[in-house]
Amino acid sequence: MELAKSILEALLLGLSLSADCFAVSLCSSVAMTAPEKRRTASLAIVFAVIQTAFLLCGWLLGHVFTTFLESRLAHFELISSVTAFILLMFVSVEMFISAARGKTEKINLSSVRNIIIGAVATSIDALTVGISLAFAGPGSAADGMSAASAGASFAEMLLPAAAVFVTTAAAVVAGILSGSTLGRNYGRTAVFTGASILALIALSVLL
Repeated sequence: MELAKSILEALLLGLSLSADCFAVSLCSSVAMTAPEKRRTASLAIVFAVIQTAFLLCGWLLGHVFTTFLESRLAHFELISSVTAFILLMFVSVEMFISAARGKTEKINLSSVRNIIIGAVATSIDALTVGISLAFAGPGSAADGMSAASAGASFAEMLLPAAAVFVTTAAAVVAGILSGSTLGRNYGRTAVFTGASILALIALSVLL
């Protein structure tokens, strides 16, 4: 039961972070010719690797920071929970504003440079979320866990990282194969959904 709940929480996190990747790949697929669509698997892997790497780098930065502060601050657990809430809400609000303004990027994914730029641009949020997990740890999406004194350990980050990798790759494939016929609206809907999930995760950290 606990394993199933952890998997669900990790998938919810992965889906929220992959929303931008879906929106970008959906809107950018209009610029791709038929031969380029054969590169879909490679594009999905690049986006997934970079997104997962940003998540883990964020966790590493946050982990080092929390380890430093833990022995120096009273009420560290409360401070870490509030910090995680602020970081997650920041990402959520930013995604809401971006979607509301219709700022879904269209990137020509025909060159390696543009692929890297697109992958990095959609992975910045993962860096921030990784930092928040170092403060609050995984599991906050469903049961409002209290912050562990040192947040998520590296072992605890493996499941969220795997979920982010899989959902990001799937989102890119789905976006490219869907093509431009779905238009911008579905990309915006995906980002709104991802922002909503992150907002719920942020709120549950404080409960």
